[in-house]
Amino acid sequence: MATLQYTGVFALLIAEIFVFVLLILPMPTRWKRAMITWSSRSVVAQRVLYAVRIAFGFILLLFCDAVMRLRKVEQEKHKARLVDEHALCQMKVQMFYAQRNTYLTGITMFLGLILISTHSLIAQLVAGDGDGTGSASTTPRLATSGPGSSK
Repeated sequence: MATLQYTGVFALLIAEIFVFVLLILPMPTRWKRAMITWSSRSVVAQRVLYAVRIAFGFILLLFCDAVMRLRKVEQEKHKARLVDEHALCQMKVQMFYAQRNTYLTGITMFLGLILISTHSLIAQLVAGDGDGTGSASTTPRLATSGPGSSK
């Protein structure tokens, strides 16, 4: 049963990677502005974000469970003196699954935080470009040194 939950976590991780790559791809400002405004104003996008927030709550619970299971397997490993090859192999399999689940849920939560920060930064950047004030008028021009510069 636990593999079904971790399959869902993996699917969410793949979706996060896809959205992150979509956000950082170089594209015209008009397209990026349309994408950001759609994601911030669309009812469908808001419902998806609400569902993802609920999923992050479950992922946090799965992460806590995976960490506890990892600690339990490590404690059993140190307590037991295994001579049987089958029991040793079973212990290594349990350790592998516990570590895999810990890393999977942890990186999914971490990438989710990065995705939220990237989305807000790009939204601020796109909003700054569309003001009419523009970032070119507010930032000082850097002096260029080269063949075309006047000294």
